Amino acid sequence: MAGGKVGYSGVIRSRQPELCAVRALAYHLMHRFTIEAVPFPDPRDVEAWLSAALFPGKSSTTTNISYEVQAKELKGMLADLEMSFSKVTHIFRVGGARHLDQYGVDDSVIMRMGKWLHQAMYTHYLTFFKTEGLLAMGEWPHAQAKDFGHFWHERFEINVPEHVLSTVYPFLKELKERLLRVGAVLPSMKSIVEVLEFLAVVLVQDAVELLSQELFTEHPVHVWLTEDPVVGELVEEYKEKKDAGAFEVRRPRTTK
Repeated sequence: MAGGKVGYSGVIRSRQPELCAVRALAYHLMHRFTIEAVPFPDPRDVEAWLSAALFPGKSSTTTNISYEVQAKELKGMLADLEMSFSKVTHIFRVGGARHLDQYGVDDSVIMRMGKWLHQAMYTHYLTFFKTEGLLAMGEWPHAQAKDFGHFWHERFEINVPEHVLSTVYPFLKELKERLLRVGAVLPSMKSIVEVLEFLAVVLVQDAVELLSQELFTEHPVHVWLTEDPVVGELVEEYKEKKDAGAFEVRRPRTTK
C-alpha cells in the first residue's frame, strides 16, 4: 500500500501459529497500538497517514528501524540460540529460499518470490507470490501441487466474540467511524480497516491455539488477552473440543 495505493500481493496463514508471519504482524500491531497505546494514524491527516512507518525506530514513528538496530537485535537472538551465520539481516531471504527448496518448489517460483526476476511482467503487473510458494511457506501439505484442499486447521473454526476483537484493536472502531464521516481519501485507508479486522481474528484464533498448549503464556499479548475472562473460556472450550474431536465434522475431506 505504498503511497496510499492498494497493492496486488498475497499472504497465507501458517499451519503452525508459532511460525506464522500473519500472526506475528497482528501481534506487533496490537503491542504497538493497544498495549503501548501509540496513537494510530489519523485518516484525516493524509501526510501523517502516508509517513507512518510499519516498523519504526525508537526516535520517530515516521522513521523505519535502521539496519544497525535490526542487525544488533538479530545478532543477540542468534547468539542466544547458539547459531552462527555469515549474514545477519539477509538470513531471512536465505532461509526462505531454502525452505521453499526443501518443499520441492520449482526454482523459477523461488526466484519470483525472492524478487530475483525483474522482467516488466513481475515488476508492474503480477505479484511476486505464487500459489505453491505461499502454501510451502505456510508448511501446508502438497504445496507443489497448488492444492488448497489441505488449508484447514481447528483454530480456524473458533468464533471470536465481537467484544474480544475490540480488545485487540480498540482504535479500530473510531477509525471506521472517522472514515465514514470523512470518507476514504486514499484507497489504502479502507483496505487497512479490512486488513485489521482480518488480523484481529487471526490474532485471537492463534493466541487461543498457543495458550491451549500453554505456549508463550508470558507474552505481553497473551497476558493482555487473558485479563478478559471470556478469552480464558475460549481457550478451555477450544481445548476440550479439540481433544474430543468435535472439530472433525468441519474438517474438509481433502485433509483426511
